[in-house]
Amino acid sequence: TLPGVDLLDTLKTITPKKGFLRSIFRYRKETPLGYTLLFYILIVSSLITLLGTGLQLVLDYRKDISMIRDRIQYIQDSHQAAVGSSLWNMDHELLNTQLTGILELPDIEGLLITDADDNTVVRMGERNPQQPIIHHIPLFHTDWKGQEVHIGTITIVASLSVVFERLMSRVFVILGVQGVKTFLISGFILLIVQVLVTRRLSEIAVYAQRMELSNLHVPLLLSRSKNISSSSPDELDWVSQAFNEMRLKMIDDISQIRQAEVEIQAAYQRFRLVVDSLDSVVLVTDQKSHQIIFINN
Repeated sequence: TLPGVDLLDTLKTITPKKGFLRSIFRYRKETPLGYTLLFYILIVSSLITLLGTGLQLVLDYRKDISMIRDRIQYIQDSHQAAVGSSLWNMDHELLNTQLTGILELPDIEGLLITDADDNTVVRMGERNPQQPIIHHIPLFHTDWKGQEVHIGTITIVASLSVVFERLMSRVFVILGVQGVKTFLISGFILLIVQVLVTRRLSEIAVYAQRMELSNLHVPLLLSRSKNISSSSPDELDWVSQAFNEMRLKMIDDISQIRQAEVEIQAAYQRFRLVVDSLDSVVLVTDQKSHQIIFINN
């Protein structure tokens, strides 16, 4: 017979003493449907987790890049005029102070100020950071005629290395959270399928294997959860109903066969009584073997 295997009882057997792998193989053998379902749930959930993680990382990357560009735009809007004025006045101390404040902004790795002839005036931070984003901001001075004169350029160097470090840290967090969620959801789905499907399929299989002529009067009754109303039958209830209808039909057919046997026996007795009352001998033989099949008394 096929025993009804309970998922919770199976999971309890997964202990270090008996061996985790041995329990998995036993569970696979005893409940192949649940094992196959769990396998595909884990595969599909893992693929969805990877796709979701990749999409989340792409969105985070674009968000970080957008933040860096917004920060560079902020530097241009708020510091361009002040740095240009300091460069025009050749106030190196003020330039250093201004650049130090800019350099403290996140993801800003290096700053370079050159004059109109492209000569270096001030340099701060790293010169060649990994995977840099370089942005040039022209510096101008308004002369007494009200015309803007190009006096130099401030070059801002932002690094993506910190961005990638943040993304890598998020990868492990996202994968960890999604992995735990995937296993929990898979376990609950398997438990629900075990309660609603697998256990009742086992009951149907056991009933079918034990079905005999002597116990056809016993109906197939599937166990159902208390929270599931009996007024809402599902596909397995339809299978159970079909089994019971087949059982009743078999009982009716067997009753008709037995009734026919009784009638045939009665007809034979009447026939025998008539033939035995004859004065003549009635002999029936087989045409091929010439054996006597019937003879009256």
